Amino acid sequence: AEAVLRRFLPRAFRRSVGDKQVQIYVDLTMPEIELSNARVEDGLHVAVRRALVSPNFIYRSPRPGRLDDYDLASRLSYCLTSSPPDDQLFELAALGKLSDPEILKSETLRLLSSDRCSYFVKSFTGQWLGTRRLHDIMPDPRLFFYYEQHRVSMTNEVEMLFGEVLRENHSLDTFIDPGFSYRHKSLNKIYGDELEGNHMQRVEFQRGGRHGGILGLSAVMMATANGVDTHPVQRGVWLLENVFGTPTPEPPDNVPAIAPDTTGTTTMRSLVEKHRADQSCARCHDKIDPLGMVLENFDPVGRWRDNYPIYVQPDDGEALKEEFYANTGKGTKPGPPIDSVGVLIDGTRLEDVTDLKRYLVENIDIFSRCLTGKLLVYATGRQLDFGDRRVIDKVVGDVKRRGNGFRDLIVAIVQSEAFSVK
Repeated sequence: AEAVLRRFLPRAFRRSVGDKQVQIYVDLTMPEIELSNARVEDGLHVAVRRALVSPNFIYRSPRPGRLDDYDLASRLSYCLTSSPPDDQLFELAALGKLSDPEILKSETLRLLSSDRCSYFVKSFTGQWLGTRRLHDIMPDPRLFFYYEQHRVSMTNEVEMLFGEVLRENHSLDTFIDPGFSYRHKSLNKIYGDELEGNHMQRVEFQRGGRHGGILGLSAVMMATANGVDTHPVQRGVWLLENVFGTPTPEPPDNVPAIAPDTTGTTTMRSLVEKHRADQSCARCHDKIDPLGMVLENFDPVGRWRDNYPIYVQPDDGEALKEEFYANTGKGTKPGPPIDSVGVLIDGTRLEDVTDLKRYLVENIDIFSRCLTGKLLVYATGRQLDFGDRRVIDKVVGDVKRRGNGFRDLIVAIVQSEAFSVK
């Protein structure tokens, strides 16, 4: 039973009971059957069954407290590759070496450089930036002729941008104002530039502009709208939660949602201000609305606009197509101008998204703390508590002194106390 079990479940069994306890473990399973009359298969069945239902096998780390090397291997591997530990991690765990900070750092860098790290990129961006929501959104055809290939390319842009920042250890402000992205001809129509080729390619542009970075990605702008109308409140809540790290409480049940004016005669700002007029709502909306309005120039698919569009039928009766639906196309006429000014709680006035980008780059610790917290939640699978603030502050400070590289941030998180304790 011992030999076959080792062969049948080599990783799971070593993870579950440890090599030194194999014989003891098998002995403990045998009283369930009459050994004098039992077949070899009966003994194997009981041993495998006991291993599969063991809490040490079912859960990554069932015991509270500091993780042992096997638990550490599992947490590291599932965080960075979304899969069980490989042979090298198991070998280091068996030798008790993985908890050595330098070896743990080396293994973290090895996994970050492996092909399996693409699962981390896809999974984390899908949760943090909300690109998973794109599956459930169908844009108004007056905005954009949208097909599955557009959803895929929008998602790819996010993941390729995130992947380069991770691969090249770019500084954290690159997420806010990178000066580059990945696009192709069809996707680039959203951003208004000319680009040849139907394959995703790296494009460079001047930093400090409207597009680029997580605050100008079409995927993010679409995920924070509904495909038909923009929602400043929803976008403001998203910014507070995922960029500023100051989430707001859920709204009361008796507060109605903003109903957009389809005639185009009422501005979005006047609709938003109805909520802020209520003193019970103003406490949160004073934080939410200014940030949401700063992004109002982006339409529901992330295209820039200076006026709200009003859709009309062309006089010549020609069938409408995508080129007519654009904010300046034949099928639209300019509506009310967009007022994107927002004033933050600290009194900072923001004219549009370019000011918001500049503010975050100049106060990058705000974003660094938020991103560190998101990564810790993702890595540990639990919500953060008060004690984690100290860990986050230490990680952010240490990484900033080393240049604020994103890969350095992940290494620092893995080496932190919060990562190695359940």
